Amino acid sequence: VYSDKHAPGFKLALAASNGKPAALWNGGNNDLVCAEALACLGVVGNQPEHLTAFQKANFDLYQNARPGGRVACLYHLEDGLHHSEIANLCRVTDQVGRSGVPLEIITEKHLGPEVLDTFDLVILPGFRFTDAEAAALRAYAERGGRLLLLGDNRDRNGRPLAEGLAGLAAWTDGEKALGKGQVRVFGSQLIDQAAMDGTLAALKADAFRITSPAGANLLLNILTQPKQNLVTVHLVNFTGQPVENVRVRFPDDLNLTRIVYISPYGSSQTLKAVGKTVTIPRLSIYGIICLCPNERIARDLLERNRGFNRTFENDRLPRVTVRGGIPEKEWKLSELAPGEKLCQLRQFTKTGFRRLDADVVTAGRGRVGTAQPVK
Repeated sequence: VYSDKHAPGFKLALAASNGKPAALWNGGNNDLVCAEALACLGVVGNQPEHLTAFQKANFDLYQNARPGGRVACLYHLEDGLHHSEIANLCRVTDQVGRSGVPLEIITEKHLGPEVLDTFDLVILPGFRFTDAEAAALRAYAERGGRLLLLGDNRDRNGRPLAEGLAGLAAWTDGEKALGKGQVRVFGSQLIDQAAMDGTLAALKADAFRITSPAGANLLLNILTQPKQNLVTVHLVNFTGQPVENVRVRFPDDLNLTRIVYISPYGSSQTLKAVGKTVTIPRLSIYGIICLCPNERIARDLLERNRGFNRTFENDRLPRVTVRGGIPEKEWKLSELAPGEKLCQLRQFTKTGFRRLDADVVTAGRGRVGTAQPVK
């Protein structure tokens, strides 16, 4: 509820259940919601037929897939039982996403080296840790990992974690080497987008990154198939219109020899890397960059996805315009049932303790190209 995306919920459920997918009961037959679920290994009821067909045709990309991002946010299940912890998690997820970097979510159950050492950076957004958990985080940094502490992180005795890990003062910004790794601390729970962008770059935690268009409302998520040695890069477009020339940078250790792009909206094709950057000429709502280990898999992916050509114009996505400083929603509608929810308007008070929610629903049956009254 603290994010305009479902990704934090899908990923937290995967982490909390050790890989069992979370289900959104009714996605409203909405392409964008269902595309986000596919990209994050979630499940949505009432999925549009063309996305179901795409998932079925490419089931081997989703079945038994594992998260492959290299930045993680740690959510403490035992300590994180308050709305504020969920809000902090969603804020970090949104900020890292706005930086163009994919983010995974882990829990206190995943502090062994077999999980932690797969990440370049672990973000701690304000929890209380046991002595054993703090020791595991210290060991991760000493082995070369990097830790980013935001706000009020403590041990169970109330001692600030930054002080216990690296001797850094509480409630102040600071940075210190720890073994082969690094610890960076922000005393405030809230940092701005520029600070997050700079921190990810400074801590070398942006090996995967959307480099262009910068700051676009796109979701980047990495999945791997270890048995097939296959890496898939899932992109979801929240802008409401196609985005041209989306550039994704890849880590140096990945092989970019055979790259295939597939999408339920057409434009399946072979791509070529320039250095470590791959460019998608046109991203509709959802597409996948596949780093194929051999020519057979690349040919198979292209062949079985040639029939998908649903156009962007047929899909219901909001387009946001600003008139006189007031954001207004303009909707491209296609046979919406009366009473179907379009969006939710939310207004917080200055203190943040009171909130007004209002659902925007259709007043009648919409048609493409005509004004649609809403309540």
